[in-house]
Amino acid sequence: MRNAELLTRVCGGCAVAVLRGELDTTDAESAAGAVAALTADGRPLIIDLETLDFIDCHAAGALLGVRETARLAGGDVLLAAPHGPVLRLLTLLGVPGVHASVAAAADSAGRRDAQRREVSTPRSGRVVRPGAWYRRPARVAGVRAVNRSWPPRWLRARAGLPG
Repeated sequence: MRNAELLTRVCGGCAVAVLRGELDTTDAESAAGAVAALTADGRPLIIDLETLDFIDCHAAGALLGVRETARLAGGDVLLAAPHGPVLRLLTLLGVPGVHASVAAAADSAGRRDAQRREVSTPRSGRVVRPGAWYRRPARVAGVRAVNRSWPPRWLRARAGLPG
């Protein structure tokens, strides 16, 4: 990585990867590879963004891709302490679960370890928690959903269709 630096430390039993400098397209893949190597053991990893001055969409997407891969493998990647343009980009992208400090992320990681036993994955591949409410589309017996916008009214009339 030319413009960014990755350092590691431990906080509250979790590995912490500290990103410093500017993380842009040129460093996105190498940073994502380094972070992915830190998540290989399945433990939660906290990425400390406090000293990161800049991040672009490509780099943010690469880090979020590593987070998704880690979650599918049973681990987790938590983002902590962003500020300035980094916080603005994560807010604009609507990234959930960004923590205000590394300590808050470590506390959250401890709670997630306790909840991990309750989580099951059905055949659909979606994570389901016991007792959680999931919205299902309402179906009424005998009623079919009809798209009234096509064909247009004049074409339905010409073909003798109702409506």
